[in-house]
Amino acid sequence: MTRSVRNALALRERFAERYRRQGVGYALSYADEIVTKAFAIFKVTKGNPGQAIIAAVNFGRDTDCLASIAGGLAGALSGGKKVPNEWIKQVDSATRKNPYTVSKRTLAESADGISQALRLELSRARRRLRKLSGRR
Repeated sequence: MTRSVRNALALRERFAERYRRQGVGYALSYADEIVTKAFAIFKVTKGNPGQAIIAAVNFGRDTDCLASIAGGLAGALSGGKKVPNEWIKQVDSATRKNPYTVSKRTLAESADGISQALRLELSRARRRLRKLSGRR
């Protein structure tokens, strides 16, 4: 669906045709729809987190989940430096106020935790490789 598409608006139209009056209610969507859209937005915005988030929130249907996944994919590639600081502050503020959220961590705390977990897993994998190769 991303072939010959130069911007997120054109991409949105293609997905609207695909999911119009299909699946669950309009505001909701299935994971396969959201993930597919997120990767398509990631490609069309060339991995720019700010552009990916803006495109996602203007896509329609389950925009909060779509923005989270598309922005997260782009942020994982390029880092959070391309996300305006005021956006990060707004999300952190909303997270603290939301009584239904699963986690009260800030975006920085979440990113640091994920980074730490990945470094730990990398360290474990290196130890396993050394052990398999006979080097201790």
